[in-house]
Amino acid sequence: MPNNLAAFAIHVDDLSRARAFYEAVFEWEFEPWGPPGFYLIHTGDEESPGILGLMHKRLVPRTGSGLNGIEATFSVD
Repeated sequence: MPNNLAAFAIHVDDLSRARAFYEAVFEWEFEPWGPPGFYLIHTGDEESPGILGLMHKRLVPRTGSGLNGIEATFSVD
């Protein structure tokens, strides 16, 4: 069985700008979830739900030691 991408998180500096980008380019839908500034990302629909996603404000500035990319979670046996 392949070890597939199960979930991802996107850390961003500007939530509004990033949300507008991903909505326009990928047609993803965002649902407020958890603390303020956290969004659950719906990459598919009910019939084909896609991959679970999360977007939130970057906790550490990108110019410092903060994450500069996505955080990926893989499913393994």
